[in-house]
Amino acid sequence: MEIYASELPKSPQMKGIQFVVPLLKANNFLNEPQEREKLSGLCDFYISESVEDGGILLASSKDHQDSLIEILEAMREVDMKYPER
Repeated sequence: MEIYASELPKSPQMKGIQFVVPLLKANNFLNEPQEREKLSGLCDFYISESVEDGGILLASSKDHQDSLIEILEAMREVDMKYPER
C-alpha cells in the first residue's frame, strides 16, 4: 500500500484494500524512471489496457518476447483475433 496509496486519504475503507496498482501509460515508463522503480517493487509483470496509447501496455524487467510470440501464434492458429474498429 505504501508504494502507490500513500497519497490516498486515510479512511476505514482503505483497511480492506490489499494493494493499489495505478493505470499507467507508456509515457510513464519512458519519461519517469522513478515510476519503473516503484512498479518493479510491486510486481514482476504489469499489463493494462492503455486507452491513451491505443493498445495494451506490458512492462517487465525480464524479456518475455519469445513467450508472447508463442502465445500470439497459438491464438492465431485457433483464429482468435482482436476486433478492429
